[in-house]
Amino acid sequence: MTDLEIKDNYSLICKLIADRELKPAFDLTLRLISGLGLGEYRDEYDDLEQNYRFMLKYTVEGINDPERQKIYHHLLISSFELGDKINDNLMMKFSQEVPYQKKRGFSKLYITNLSEYLEQLKEFYLGKELHSLINPAAEDSGAVKEAEAHLQKIFNLFYHFWFVNKLSQEEIEFFRAFLNLDLVPFHEKAILITCLTLSVIRFFDENKIILLFESYDYEDVEINQRALIGILIVLYHYDQRMFLFPGITGRMEILNEDPAFKANLEKVILQFIRSKETEKIQHLLQDEILPEMLKISPNLRNKLSLEGLLSEGAADDKNPGWQEIFKDSPGLMGKME
Repeated sequence: MTDLEIKDNYSLICKLIADRELKPAFDLTLRLISGLGLGEYRDEYDDLEQNYRFMLKYTVEGINDPERQKIYHHLLISSFELGDKINDNLMMKFSQEVPYQKKRGFSKLYITNLSEYLEQLKEFYLGKELHSLINPAAEDSGAVKEAEAHLQKIFNLFYHFWFVNKLSQEEIEFFRAFLNLDLVPFHEKAILITCLTLSVIRFFDENKIILLFESYDYEDVEINQRALIGILIVLYHYDQRMFLFPGITGRMEILNEDPAFKANLEKVILQFIRSKETEKIQHLLQDEILPEMLKISPNLRNKLSLEGLLSEGAADDKNPGWQEIFKDSPGLMGKME
């Protein structure tokens, strides 16, 4: 099964669930489970399908159930979760994308004791600070090795949070403690924010998004801006299911009451819009401007001052031969500008 086929099936399942079309969503889910040897999800699927049938039966029979909306809400969330698990399982088996190639090789490297891991990180930060106070100019081989070992620990931490599907309570507490630790340099905290964003894009988890919102409350601009960008990307990526998580939408509504947040959010959105132009500009350069430039290049260097041509306030009489040079390439001048 190709990456595209997996993504198309997953996207369709999510769309059907979001549109409340559970019967076709369940049918497609069952085909994937039965056709691709995913028997470990059959019991979970059967429970969801049975609950769905009971809801239909009670509705048809006119039975008044005060818990119906709550049950239906939970059914939608559970259906999304099953789709997430199946998608992740298939990507682990078949995907050639870098995250899943790396995740397959990381299976034995997950951090098993995060509280102990945090203490080891603290020891390094304290030792480094003490060393800089005693002899700031010295850098012996032992210190270099410690720095290299610490860097490897940060790498492992990054991959651990990137590849974990659902955060445990221990992982949530570690994340908060790491961000609250004054000894940790801001760039290492920022790295953890980035890997959390990548992690929730790869596999949805409400707790990951809540941690991004919490990270936005930090005063350090390197932390809160990276968290804000992560929040925006994640809300866009999972827009179809956000209505099911009032804890997330509620936080967004509270932030939206702050004029400073609105202004900040607008700037981030504008940057995303600008970044979408990059591909168009690359296409324009490679397919239109450069080929035309190659045609006129033999005459360009001798007859034309490019600096004068493109400088502000340049007049026609400063490069009297430019019109002759560009006559065979109408429109090139505008594209270059």
